[in-house]
Amino acid sequence: MREEGDIDASSLTKKHCVPFEVGTKPFDPETINNLLPIVPKWKLEDQKRISRSFRFKDFVESMRFINDASKLANNEGHHPDGFVSCNYVKIKLMTHNIGGL
Repeated sequence: MREEGDIDASSLTKKHCVPFEVGTKPFDPETINNLLPIVPKWKLEDQKRISRSFRFKDFVESMRFINDASKLANNEGHHPDGFVSCNYVKIKLMTHNIGGL
């Protein structure tokens, strides 16, 4: 049963990114672990970033995805790290100016 104020991945599509000020402290490990279930296919890497891998039919589909993702990310002021290989894409997200999540 969902409680009022609960967040799920589908509600994130209605939100927009707000830049953090330099000097803002990243989330602590407990907060990160409490928030990760909201995006269950994403994995925590080195307590600083989350990542997700995607598989596609071929290289063209992989490139289409990375190009679409880059447009969306740029519109939100995000600049994720992306890796493309044949039918595989890996995206890594962190807030660069605070060095973490």
